[in-house]
Amino acid sequence: LSPVCLGSLRRAASINAEYMGIHYEDDYDEKSSPRSPGSPSQSRYYDYRASKGTGDLTKKFVSHPNFPHHAYSVIEFYSSALASVGTQRLTLLNSLSFSTPILSCLWSILLAEIRVPMNEKYNNHHTWSEAILNNPAVRKVYILFVKCYSNALMVVEREEFLSQVNPFPLETVQHFSTFLKNMVFILLMNRDQDNTEILQHSRILLCQFYARDCRRQYCKENHWLLSKQYTKRWQGEWSDRKEGEADGPMQVLQSIPFVIPFRERVEILRSIIKENRTKV
Repeated sequence: LSPVCLGSLRRAASINAEYMGIHYEDDYDEKSSPRSPGSPSQSRYYDYRASKGTGDLTKKFVSHPNFPHHAYSVIEFYSSALASVGTQRLTLLNSLSFSTPILSCLWSILLAEIRVPMNEKYNNHHTWSEAILNNPAVRKVYILFVKCYSNALMVVEREEFLSQVNPFPLETVQHFSTFLKNMVFILLMNRDQDNTEILQHSRILLCQFYARDCRRQYCKENHWLLSKQYTKRWQGEWSDRKEGEADGPMQVLQSIPFVIPFRERVEILRSIIKENRTKV
């Protein structure tokens, strides 16, 4: 897109943010207007901070029953824009992630539409997966949320991440990472070709969560390993796989190896090396 078109999209980000009800003063920082450096006039610009929650008025607005309905046209606009802006995609994504409170708004929409909290206590991962994979509207919200959150995490510092409240607290990160781990595993094992975009962006975000836990642990021990049920399935299909076949178990091992215990991965590597030696 030309700079003029891109500028229009970025201005639309501000306009549509206000349409979504996220223009209140308690969510903004006071900064000098970039259009006229040194000018005494002041303009309000949202500045994303993971450790800073959204304002009370915004919370009140996004909790309104009609909020998801009014926001879908905005989400449709940005989803289409991100798919078509080409080399300027990152610029638009940065504008969305850091200049509008879109993360908290999209998360509020997901909670309102799926109607179950992201909490392992309620065993709701299946409900979330079904909604994301089978409901086109929820799918679009989820993909845009994951794209923006993944982009924001690239620059969020360690201490800010550990104390985050926007779009959710660290405890929810733990539950959400478990959900991502299970959904990515199932999509890889099923070799689902209809949900490649969901798989791609979910895996990226999952690996970002894991990398941060490796640098400074915030999840309990064995958090990243598969449950006994999924481990049993993976082991069974791995044993039945044909040599050299790029099947589900191999995709899991290549894409998210940390869900398999280290010792088991070492044994698999040794067995593969042994097989290759017999061919020589």
